[in-house]
Amino acid sequence: MSAAHSLVDPLRQKGVTVTVTTARQMAAAFGGFFDAVMDGQVKHLDQPLLNIALSVARKRRIGDSGFGWSRKDSGSDITPVTAATLALWGLVSSEVADKPRLRSNKACFV
Repeated sequence: MSAAHSLVDPLRQKGVTVTVTTARQMAAAFGGFFDAVMDGQVKHLDQPLLNIALSVARKRRIGDSGFGWSRKDSGSDITPVTAATLALWGLVSSEVADKPRLRSNKACFV
């Protein structure tokens, strides 16, 4: 369980649709994000925080499911690349029943 799990109930109480992902879904999100980047379907606009996150992000094995993001060290922040990965997964995945609208601030993925 991630540290972000402590935010689930407070977010739901505020009316935010929260999707809690499994290890298999995180691996699928990582694989989909990686493939989309390599295929040129996903690009970013040189955002400094995403650049830093990408510079300290590492690939890690998630059981038999595949791979996910890991940090270079405990002081590294990979939140921006994790958020981008889950946002793309939430947009394209058939596993998300309540699809958030684009430009909505009422959905998050943990």
